[in-house]
Amino acid sequence: MLCKANQGVQPAVASAIDDAYYQARPNERVMVEQLASAVPTPNHPAWLDMESAVEDEVEKALYGKTTPAGAVKAAGAAIEAVATRPAK
Repeated sequence: MLCKANQGVQPAVASAIDDAYYQARPNERVMVEQLASAVPTPNHPAWLDMESAVEDEVEKALYGKTTPAGAVKAAGAAIEAVATRPAK
């Protein structure tokens, strides 16, 4: 495994959890354990705009500029606008 040689590289397969390397290093197992519930980024041409809308609204909620419910509603509206706009 490349992760044995380079500590900055993590495996991309969940089966790595069974490798002796991770069995002996519980602190490094966390990344591999997360692969069980990992979901890839959506394959949408405007994904970055959608992601930005969510991040902007979460930030507003975290800083008290809106409520969590308001942030969800605004992010949903922004995503809907991005998803339905004509393709470039």
